[in-house]
Amino acid sequence: MTKEQWKAIESRDAAYDGQFYYAVKSSKSICKPSCTARKPVPENVIIFSALEDGIEAGFHPCSRCRPDLPDWQGAKRELAARAEEYIRAHYTDKFSLDQIADALFVNKIYLSKCFKAITGDTLLHFHNKVRCEKACELLTGSELSVEVIGRKAGFATSSHFAKVFRSLYNCSPTEYKKKFLSEL
Repeated sequence: MTKEQWKAIESRDAAYDGQFYYAVKSSKSICKPSCTARKPVPENVIIFSALEDGIEAGFHPCSRCRPDLPDWQGAKRELAARAEEYIRAHYTDKFSLDQIADALFVNKIYLSKCFKAITGDTLLHFHNKVRCEKACELLTGSELSVEVIGRKAGFATSSHFAKVFRSLYNCSPTEYKKKFLSEL
């Protein structure tokens, strides 16, 4: 192992991913340099130029950095994507953080932190954005009243719908609908 390789492992430098892999004797796993697992003891590290060489030597791909899945973006990204899917599938439902966490089999605090770190949004804010996106589709593509559209988008009251919609679009749902109709 060179000093440069050790420095890449220590700093978890993703720029070195694919250039080499390191195996840890104690855990029998092989990782990318950017792996977020605990820093290994240098004496326990073996460097491989190809993942296949490490696997042939008896090491298994790390379950944290997944060197065997080159397109994999990481556990936090995967969790955020699963949370987004859940919210998009259940946007009309009223649900709690506990319910989403239970459905995804994760701790609610971990879910909340991961989602915020990856998307920059809170789960509630994202839920409201999805609801308002659906409301926009109905506002521009149907003759339904604003109150009915709010309910179809999952809002319990028209006043809450109007408040959330205004915070996202800087206008009321009625103003949005009128603006769209005037542009036709």
